[in-house]
Amino acid sequence: MDASAIINLLLLTLVQSITEFFPVSSSAHLIIIANLFQEHYQASFQDLSLHILLHMGSASAIVTYFFQDWKKYFISFFSNFKKHQLHLGHWDQDGKMLLNLSIATLPAVFIGFFFYDFIAGNLRNIYVVSSALTVGAIILFFADKFHQTDRSEINTLNFQSYLLLGFIQALAFIPGISRSGIIISAALLLKFDKNNSIKIAFLMSCPVIIGELLFNFDSLIFENFLVATLCYLFAFASSLIVIRLLFSYINKYSFSIFVIYRIIMSLILVFFIA
Repeated sequence: MDASAIINLLLLTLVQSITEFFPVSSSAHLIIIANLFQEHYQASFQDLSLHILLHMGSASAIVTYFFQDWKKYFISFFSNFKKHQLHLGHWDQDGKMLLNLSIATLPAVFIGFFFYDFIAGNLRNIYVVSSALTVGAIILFFADKFHQTDRSEINTLNFQSYLLLGFIQALAFIPGISRSGIIISAALLLKFDKNNSIKIAFLMSCPVIIGELLFNFDSLIFENFLVATLCYLFAFASSLIVIRLLFSYINKYSFSIFVIYRIIMSLILVFFIA
């Protein structure tokens, strides 16, 4: 693999890392790039190993950034299970978080298992992406503009609320919707502040990403292990930076820039379609 190909892969990795966490839809950007720069990137987008590798980097970044939270939830889960077994009424809120996140994952697992081929074959086109970018922008705009905050911790939601969030997260199978964007919007409407809305979106995405990795793990085939390692490390590092930047940015500003960006991207696609 020559230097030009490696640079292309790293650029692709950077796009994936940025758009995976910002509420602008990573799948939309990858589809757009694949259509506009077919000569350089078409083969890369058909490489399942590359997709898995980039998601491994993203998942590792989420685990690392929220390590203390994951540690707290796991310790509390096993402590509650040891004391109360499955008598969930006696569990504390932290102990239930792993169960809540697992429940939130079920709709995506179900839809992904039974409908992924249909979605990949029929929805991964610029028409759908353009429409979904606009719809997602409108939802995020109203959620950001009209939300009221009276929840302080994400572990205060019950099982039913996490199941609802799980179904909302499954909408992200539609290219252009954005997993983080749709969950952030839903969390804002559930009266979380911006920081907790982002946090719940990232925590919920981690089991889905890991599940996708496990489901496709036997497809991992790398001709150049050194390049694969480089892409993984670059995806991990850039994802970690993007997560930090998003939390820092949103403490000072609103989600309006992402709404505007999504609308602009949608208009650009309409122009190309026309």
